[in-house]
Formats: sequence, C-alpha cells, structure tokens
Amino acid sequence: MSNALKFTPQGGRVEITLERQGGQARIAVRDAGEGIRGDFLPDVFDAFRQAYATRATKRQGGMGLGLTILRRLVELHGGAVTASSEGEGHGATFVVLLPLASVDERASVPTRGTG
Repeated sequence: MSNALKFTPQGGRVEITLERQGGQARIAVRDAGEGIRGDFLPDVFDAFRQAYATRATKRQGGMGLGLTILRRLVELHGGAVTASSEGEGHGATFVVLLPLASVDERASVPTRGTG
C-alpha cells in the first residue's frame, strides 16, 4: 500500500480489495500511478532493484527492499504475490494470496489468559 501511495500522483486513485477465493484470502492493491515497464516486471520483487532510480524512487527514498520483504513474508505464510502493469503511466496491481485457516486450525491456536 505504501508503494501504491508513493507512486500515485496527488489526486490519483488507489483501490484495495479483500475477498475470499476458495480457501484463500485475496488482497489486491491497484493504483493509478507510474506503472511498471514490461521489461522490469519479472524483476520487481528482486532485492535492491529499482525501476525508477532516477525518478520517483529517488524523490521518495527507499532501497528497493520493500517488495522483496513482502514476497518473503507472504511465502513464509504459504501464500504468493504477483505484480501486473500495462506499462509506464498505467498504474500497477499487486495481488497477495494467503491461505485461510480452517476451523480445526483456528481451534488449536493457544490463546493467552487474561488473569
């Protein structure tokens, strides 16, 4: 979400949706920002990679680690993350899929007492 806000110009639109998709939660963040070049899209989750090192990234700061960390955290939870864009000037969409816990799994999670 922070990248969507960072790369969407003032007055632009950022949409966040959450829905159940089978046994998974699907979280989509779509922005109307700068978009992602097609040749960079396969590398967008790689550490220290910045498609716009001379543009918004330098203006806004950052080291190129946020999406790498996102991908790793999502994968550690058994999920997946994807990125898509129609190119520069057309915004980007990031989709996170995370498995939902079953009723049996939720029941086995220990809780802290309040006493």
